[in-house]
Amino acid sequence: MRTYGWAAAALALVAVAGAAIQDATAVRLRMSSGEVYKFKSETKSTMNISGALEMANASTQSMVRTFKLGEAKEGWTPFTISNSDVVIENDGETPMGGPSTEDLKKLTEQVQITGEVNEFGQIRGFTLKGADQTDPMVAMALGGAGQAMNDLGIMGLKFPSDGIKAGTTWTQKFYMGRMLEDVSGGMVTSSDAVDVVYKVISVEDYKGKPHAVITAITAGTLKVSSPQAGDGTMEANGTTKMWVDMQTGVTTKFESDMSQTIDMNVVIVSNTMNTKEERIQD
Repeated sequence: MRTYGWAAAALALVAVAGAAIQDATAVRLRMSSGEVYKFKSETKSTMNISGALEMANASTQSMVRTFKLGEAKEGWTPFTISNSDVVIENDGETPMGGPSTEDLKKLTEQVQITGEVNEFGQIRGFTLKGADQTDPMVAMALGGAGQAMNDLGIMGLKFPSDGIKAGTTWTQKFYMGRMLEDVSGGMVTSSDAVDVVYKVISVEDYKGKPHAVITAITAGTLKVSSPQAGDGTMEANGTTKMWVDMQTGVTTKFESDMSQTIDMNVVIVSNTMNTKEERIQD
């Protein structure tokens, strides 16, 4: 009878845990003031240009990203993001007038992203510090990173107010055309956006803590134009899988595969990018 009692108690606990997972949980970003969070990332990318200009390049970039949090005030927490241990390897041609590998490494380690973030992962007051704001490379980085964070949140998603559970889906607009305009220095322009569709595919234990496993699917075609090449299109596709700590809202790990093809008729530019990042914990 005693054995039966323990078995019944265990079954009851399983049932309670299962019921909890079935109910939506209001996951929020709870990065503690004064804390430091570190993430190790690696990105492998390719670029192929065909048509009037022929060029190919492949690169691998790794770094440690460090988030530092200030004191929260009225629901907003100041943050600073810096990069260290940057390693960049290139195989292929560098676009004429483009930055050297050493310049990219120096800029990546030099600049800091600052702003404020709230519990939903939304940011405001985005800026770059530690660099000449009139430098074209800095302007491109500022526009690209800022647009992505404004649209998609500090860690790639903004939490829905109704909470999440297995099966929850939501959509965010990503104004990729504006980002393209910034990172190209105005050489290619567009005001179009694509939808990023999020879905919680499961809730599972990861490194001893409950995590929501979330996919983010990006797919769409944007109208673009160029003063030099006229009108064209950009096709964007991507799949990101992230493991989000349900207690803190921090993305502990993510894996992403993205591809873009810009077709300006006279020239076609194709890019692929594979990124893996995971939190470093002492």
